Amino acid sequence: MTIIDQRVESDWKEKLEKQLKLNPIVVGTTGMTGPQLKYSLELSRLVKDFNKDIPVMWGGMHPTMQPHQTLGDTLIDIITIGEGELTFAELVHTLERKGNLRNVKGIGFRENGHVVINESRPNLKNLDELPDLPYHLVDMKKYYAVDFRSRQSIILTTSRGCPFRCTFCIDPAVHKNTWRCYSAERVLEKIRFIIDTYGIRDFFFQDDNFGTDPNRVKTILRGIVNEFDDFAWGTLGIRADAICRMDEEYQQLLVKSGCKNIDVGIESGSPRMIKLMKKDEEVEDFVKANRILAKLFCPYLGTEAWDLSIQGGFKQPTSLNEWANFDFDGWTKNSPTWLDKKRLKIIDNINFTSYFMNKNVKYKISTRRGKVLFDIYNPIAKFRFKHNFYHFPIERKIRDKMLA
Repeated sequence: MTIIDQRVESDWKEKLEKQLKLNPIVVGTTGMTGPQLKYSLELSRLVKDFNKDIPVMWGGMHPTMQPHQTLGDTLIDIITIGEGELTFAELVHTLERKGNLRNVKGIGFRENGHVVINESRPNLKNLDELPDLPYHLVDMKKYYAVDFRSRQSIILTTSRGCPFRCTFCIDPAVHKNTWRCYSAERVLEKIRFIIDTYGIRDFFFQDDNFGTDPNRVKTILRGIVNEFDDFAWGTLGIRADAICRMDEEYQQLLVKSGCKNIDVGIESGSPRMIKLMKKDEEVEDFVKANRILAKLFCPYLGTEAWDLSIQGGFKQPTSLNEWANFDFDGWTKNSPTWLDKKRLKIIDNINFTSYFMNKNVKYKISTRRGKVLFDIYNPIAKFRFKHNFYHFPIERKIRDKMLA
């Protein structure tokens, strides 16, 4: 198996052609709704231009949520629906021996011009049964997650899913409000392997809800404190109400284990909106969570909020090429929505300014040029937020000219 990463390999087309000459069993790519689809489509087109008989398989969220439309594109032969580890392995073996694709759970394909969607494959209940990731198949030096200390860092996923029901989140549709995890012992094994093999000591735990089981998190943090020196970490998913329930030991473990950041989803300060989003939290939780941490230091396809946006007048893309332009700049600003042009412009300006408001998120910028621009614009962003003034964004026009 060969992995080619279009994001970090400038010569990916040459590498792809080299592999295509070996007549691979299948070429697989990930389809995430939005601009990433452009790269998946480009890769698929190159494969079919080289040899139309080489199967192209798409996995990921977009084909999972839009299976029929995805298979409606003739560049794509097969899709995996849902989690793909077991499905893809079985698919490769089936293609290798020219078996019947109808026997592979969790895929869709075209047969005699018709789309066939097979029986779904249940999600794996025990993540510890999965093998370790084959890091040796990529150049690890090319990958960075966050910039905590100007060192190399890595993303590590320790669980999947979330038991909550937020209407803006894809999890209820994909994971059915279930949460599954690697055991604390397995997580520590993964950390130990990465440190010993690659010398990386800065981690970002990118779970949907890292804090679902506080006892598991505390076991992981105790292991980090006891075994790993000079360690730094952050996480994407801890709810405000989970932070409110942290006992003193939990809070101290955050500090001792080298926690550098916690991203907390506070989508609104309006009780009405919080209820509409089914957050099952209160504004008071957000305030309390911020006090605890201070003491220490777009709707998405398949979500309930997506359906509400359609009812409100949002126009949904109707092809893969349109989905490839599905982001704020490429779609929302240029397609009919419930917002008029004036409000869209203001929201766009607020969105741009918010990126530079808080220096505590500067670690997410990995380039020197980006850090310099952040420092220059930060005082302007603070002024705009303080005075609630987002008109005449001259700095954006300067940026656009610089990038033109």
